[in-house]
Amino acid sequence: HSDHDKLGEWLTTAICGNDILSSCLYVSGVVTAEAGVLSPLCLAAVAGILYLLRFVYGEAITALPMNGGSYNLLLNTASKPVASVAACLAIISYIATAVVSGTSAVEYLKTVVPALDVDTCTIGLLFAFAALAYLGISESAAVALALFVAHVATLAALCAGALAFLLMDGSVWRENWQNREYPDVIVAGQVLTGGVGTA
Repeated sequence: HSDHDKLGEWLTTAICGNDILSSCLYVSGVVTAEAGVLSPLCLAAVAGILYLLRFVYGEAITALPMNGGSYNLLLNTASKPVASVAACLAIISYIATAVVSGTSAVEYLKTVVPALDVDTCTIGLLFAFAALAYLGISESAAVALALFVAHVATLAALCAGALAFLLMDGSVWRENWQNREYPDVIVAGQVLTGGVGTA
């Protein structure tokens, strides 16, 4: 093995952290659209489940500290066909996540620049990240660090602003809770009337 330059703690944290923090930024809007006023409880439930599974994740990564993620884990605990199916599903999941993330980003940007074409801009954004990945991990890690800092700053400002607003005037929160309406949800082509169960 030839020695490779290590990225360092900040760059590697940025690469891993962007995956988690970017999900927090776009998922909160999607969950709010579906769950309405109960979205904080839904997000807290997901966070609680992930917190309970942290030891399982940690043990699996410690036991098999190699590339491959779920494929490598299943390759060591199940049959090769099962691991191959999991790898294919993981790739599909990554592609879908990239498209959803890109579309969400452009949709948010469209609120500031209404003239944007969502489809064209999403394709352009995905192409830009593909080109960046093609350049190599060292080059893309610097961009990942900038995005990571932006994500952390945005989430910190959002949390601080929400807390300050709640402490200064909680009337909006109380009014939302008292006059809560749940959005209708489409499940398997059927429109279900919004309620606590659909949230």
